[in-house]
Amino acid sequence: MDRPENLDYELLACVIEHGQQFLGKPPDLLQSLCEDLLKRGLPLARVHVTFIPRHPQLRVGLLKWIPNRPVSWGHISWPDASVRSPVFRRNPLYLLREGHLEEVRTRLTDTNRVERFRLTRELAKDGMTDYFALAINSGLQAPNTIAFATHQVGGFTEADVDRLRTIAWALQVHMQRDTWYTLSETVCQTYIGTRAGQKVLNGEIRRGQYSRINAVVWFCDMRGFSELSRLHADDVVFDALHTFFDAVGSAIESNGGEILKFIGDSVLAIFPYGGEEEAEAACKAAFDGALGCLESLDRVNRARLRAGSENLRCGIALHRGQVLYGNVGTETRLDFTVMGQTVNLANRLESLCGKMGEHLLVTDVVAEKLGARVTARGRYSVKGFGQPISVSGLPPDKVFEASKAPAAITAPLFEFNEDL
Repeated sequence: MDRPENLDYELLACVIEHGQQFLGKPPDLLQSLCEDLLKRGLPLARVHVTFIPRHPQLRVGLLKWIPNRPVSWGHISWPDASVRSPVFRRNPLYLLREGHLEEVRTRLTDTNRVERFRLTRELAKDGMTDYFALAINSGLQAPNTIAFATHQVGGFTEADVDRLRTIAWALQVHMQRDTWYTLSETVCQTYIGTRAGQKVLNGEIRRGQYSRINAVVWFCDMRGFSELSRLHADDVVFDALHTFFDAVGSAIESNGGEILKFIGDSVLAIFPYGGEEEAEAACKAAFDGALGCLESLDRVNRARLRAGSENLRCGIALHRGQVLYGNVGTETRLDFTVMGQTVNLANRLESLCGKMGEHLLVTDVVAEKLGARVTARGRYSVKGFGQPISVSGLPPDKVFEASKAPAAITAPLFEFNEDL
C-alpha cells in the first residue's frame, strides 16, 4: 500500500519500536502491538493477518489477535484450487488478494451490506459493528492482508481509520520478512525435500559438504515406461507419470520418508534413523510406505483397466545402512542427494524386481527387522557386488491383482481416458 495521506507519526514510531523488539517473531509483535494500541484508545476487538504467497504448494501464514487471548499463529497448506473456489470468492480477502480493491470496509450494523460476505455476517453475529481490511505490499504478486474489527458503538471513526492505515503501512516491512521466509521454506521443502530444504535454509550449502547418516534407502521404478511412451502421446504419458508419482510420493511422505529425487520414471527416497535401536522403526515405516504405494496403485489400476488403459506397474527396493548425505554439482548448480554403497545396492536391487517379477524386494538387513511380513526369495548376484545377496519379498498371499494383470495397451490414443 502507498504511504497514507494522514500519517500518524506517533503510531508509526510505536510500530517501529515493537518491530525492533520482536524482529522475526510475528505472533509476539502482533500481541504486543495490539495491547499497546488498546491503551492508546484504538477500539480493536479483533485483528487478522494473512500472508498469501503465490505458490503451487501454498502455505498461508495466519495471525489472529483477540483481546485477553494469546495470538493464534500458524501456517496451513492452502492449495491454489481452494483459493479459486466459490467459497473463497465470498470472502473480502479475495477482493484484496486479486487486486480488485485496496481496502474493504463494511459497517456491520448495515443489514444489507453485512450479507455480502459470510465473514462479515459471522462478525455481525458476534456483536462487531465495523470491519476494515487492507491489502499491503508483500513484495510478491499477491498482497498480504490485515483486517480490523471493533465492538465500538457506531464503528470506527474516520480518525480511527486513518490510524489503522498508518499501522498497516508501517507493518508492511515486517510482514514482507515473514512472507519471504515462508516462501523460501516452502520452495525448499517442495523442490529439495523437507530435511534437505532445511539444510539449505540453515546455510549448509557449500559444494561438497556432506554428513554421514543411517537411512533406509527406497528406490522404485515404473515398469513398462518405454512401452507406454512408444504407444502414447507425450501429454498422455506425462499424466500417467503424475498419477504414478502421486501414489509413490504420498506413501513415502505419509510414513515419514523424504523424497530426494524424481529421476525419469524412478523415485529415490530415504527414511533416516539414528542408532541401530531406531532401525526397526525406520524399516517398518519404509515397508508400510511400500505396501501403501502398491495398494494405492492397485486402486488406480482397477479404474485404468476398466477404461482400457495400461496398468501402472511398479518395483520397489529397500536397503539400509550408512549413506553420505550432502550436496554435489557445479559452482553454480548444486543438488542434495545420498551416495554410497547402500544407495548403489538399493538401485541394483530395484532392477532385480523386474527380472524376478516382484513388486517389492528387501535386503536381509531390512528383512531381519520385518520378521514374518516378508518371505525369503534366495540369494542373487547383482552387478557391481562380488558376493550374491540375500533378498526377501512379499508373502504369497499378498497379491495386487490389477497391477499383475496384462497391460491393456491395445487402445488407440484417442480412447485414452484422461480423466483418470
